[in-house]
Amino acid sequence: MSVVFGRRTSMREKSVRELFYCIDEFMKLQGSPSASFMDGFPVIARLLPIRLQWYRKDAERVFRETLQVYENFFDDLQKRIEEGEDPRCFGRSLVELSKHYKFTDEQQYFCAGTIIEAGSDTTRNQINIMLAAAAKFPGWVKKAREELDRVLGTAARLPTFDDWDSLPYLLAVMKETLRWRPNMTPTGVPRVLVEDDAVGPYKFEKGTVFTWNHYGISHSEHEFENNEIFTPERFLNEDLKDMLKGHWGFGMGKRNRKYRSTSISINTL
Repeated sequence: MSVVFGRRTSMREKSVRELFYCIDEFMKLQGSPSASFMDGFPVIARLLPIRLQWYRKDAERVFRETLQVYENFFDDLQKRIEEGEDPRCFGRSLVELSKHYKFTDEQQYFCAGTIIEAGSDTTRNQINIMLAAAAKFPGWVKKAREELDRVLGTAARLPTFDDWDSLPYLLAVMKETLRWRPNMTPTGVPRVLVEDDAVGPYKFEKGTVFTWNHYGISHSEHEFENNEIFTPERFLNEDLKDMLKGHWGFGMGKRNRKYRSTSISINTL
């Protein structure tokens, strides 16, 4: 909330409870067999008249409730800005951008709200992992702080993407965080072969399901010496900015390359 809307909150706040209620309701719909069925066969949704789409009622309810929660957050932000506050946050930047680009209110609400939802679990957990590493292996923290102070001054300003090339140690810290304790996919996400394939003497038929040992790869002694020790320096090499090298925090495959690079950049800053 402080990053997106410029204020700290408590879990006891009504607005926060409403937000997590909407997230919980959305996740229930995602796990619903009927909703999953329609995701797998979207052609059926196009063929069925709206009145026969049995899953739509709950989906539209959750949409309306979520939209209202995000709108309330934005109204509060606008009120604080009008009262003279200058909150440094994503929502404020979005309001400024909307003066130059044709964003609808709904687009603004969900652009900001999605960041809160995404950051309430995976990003938060990864930050907690980094804090655990700082407590257990405090040596690297001083180096990271020295780099930040050198580039940004002593808390004179926040980092931007223009500082990206000047913060190599911070990037190494983020990659080591993703390697040291994989967050959401310790055993990887399964994939299915779309055609027959072979690796050396091993042959695999089309339709074979594969998964990959994310944690095992990240802690292989063949790849990472002293793999249980948090060591950002292991990434300070020619592959530092190659997001395909050293971790699998965002899955594997060509489609993840751009997403992985962007996510690392944002989380580092």
